[in-house]
Amino acid sequence: MAYVKTTWQDGKTYGAESFNNIEQGIANNDARLTDIENGNIATIGLDRLETDLLGKFMLDLRTIPYDGDDVEGTQLKICMMGDSVFYGYADAKDPEAVEEDCITDDGDSWSLRFTQGKSKPYRAKQRIHNGFETGLNAVYGANKVKVIPKLYSGYCAKWASQHYYASGADLVIINYGINDAVGSWVNKDGDNYMGDIEAYIGYMRLIVERELQGGTAVVLMTPTRNTMMLDNQSANNNPEDTNDRTRIDAYEIALRQMAQEYNIPVIDGQEVTRNLSTHHAYDFCHFTNEDNIAIGYRMAAYFVGQSPLYKNEVQSGTYLGVNPQYDNMNITGLAQFARASYSPNQPMIMANVNLEYPISDPDWRSKGLMVNISGTGSITWSFYAPVDGMVIIPSVYTKTNGQGVGMQLDFGGKQGKWNNMWNAGLKFRTATPDYTYEEPSAVDINYTNFKQIGEGMTYGLHVFEEAENPSELPVLYVTTKGWHTVSLMMPATSSASVPDVPVGDGNYDVFGLNFLTLHDYKCLVRK
Repeated sequence: MAYVKTTWQDGKTYGAESFNNIEQGIANNDARLTDIENGNIATIGLDRLETDLLGKFMLDLRTIPYDGDDVEGTQLKICMMGDSVFYGYADAKDPEAVEEDCITDDGDSWSLRFTQGKSKPYRAKQRIHNGFETGLNAVYGANKVKVIPKLYSGYCAKWASQHYYASGADLVIINYGINDAVGSWVNKDGDNYMGDIEAYIGYMRLIVERELQGGTAVVLMTPTRNTMMLDNQSANNNPEDTNDRTRIDAYEIALRQMAQEYNIPVIDGQEVTRNLSTHHAYDFCHFTNEDNIAIGYRMAAYFVGQSPLYKNEVQSGTYLGVNPQYDNMNITGLAQFARASYSPNQPMIMANVNLEYPISDPDWRSKGLMVNISGTGSITWSFYAPVDGMVIIPSVYTKTNGQGVGMQLDFGGKQGKWNNMWNAGLKFRTATPDYTYEEPSAVDINYTNFKQIGEGMTYGLHVFEEAENPSELPVLYVTTKGWHTVSLMMPATSSASVPDVPVGDGNYDVFGLNFLTLHDYKCLVRK
């Protein structure tokens, strides 16, 4: 096609070369899309390929319902590949521990590699991927996501690159680094691999590129947190604990740098295990059932809403409404978008598909956006808390006498401990902190907590601002910084104060969530 010079709207003159470049760019993009459709992806830059594959996964996660038989491939497969943390290594003394061998795609087994066939490792009954799968299916529909475990206790990136094939999944989450950094047994093959960070990154690149070339989007996870060793406080002052942490931290830095090469999102292993108590850990890095499930729930938060590519960070004073495009939320079950004159949100629903202005019916311009929930319906937000100790106050409305609202953090998984026990939910002020205290991850808000407005009742920040005893009103505390989800639904159990309201009864409207820092909340309730 031939072009002549023309003056564009910006006042600049463009010639044939400019338009030819545009046309060539379109042609190149079309060719790339054709390559993807035909499975010929070896010629595509791996960074661009990651963008394409992850974008497709996130779209499919949100838009393709599971048909029940997976004939059309509607069930999304997520491979979780990692070492003993993902495997769920457990103490054999745990009465619920399961004895289970680790076997790679080519038959490399734990019993042969480490004990010459004499025994198998023990794992916790519940593992991280169990919570991860449950959390995503709660948001996107039953059985929408299926986890493919490629887990091997004591493994490293080197061995994984040698003994696993491409997963063939829609998405893979890879977690290696602790054994690579400090596990002396990884030198079993006769080399000095432990602590060789260049070799570690080289093998991680092999795994990543194998997955991308196999058509699988990649997410990386940095090493999880380790507990402190008492030896460092003894008279002997064993320096190995500190040295090990230094090496693991260096591996995390290198992994994050490598992720940038491929445009790969990173799950922060330190954050998703933040403040999990040693009371629920077998040793320096392995977690028991309850913590494994909690970690999986926290990881699921990365994939709710627009994450993991969009960090929906909240601050004190942040208000998250119910617009899916910028409030990072999803609705499920008997929940639907609606409008009402009593909603404090901006009107976002149009009367019809005709985009005429002004809308002929002024009624549509005077009713704010909301989500109506009944029965088994729920609404779930994903957010990132930049500090420990955020407080969540929902904004809700109901006309149903006796109706309660359930608010749940991280799908009800166990919260981390308070970093500062003096802040423990403002529950106590004693000379000795109660280290056994567990901050609840769910709260039921019953009929008596709502403020009467007209013929109905509302609950929100304005209730606290006007209440005589705001400290008596229920809120949800978020003990630890990082990625989280919060869901609103019918209460899990009937409240003692409204015993005649069974689970799933009633109807209520959701406007959004109010966030405060613990400091600002204290100022509010102590006015």
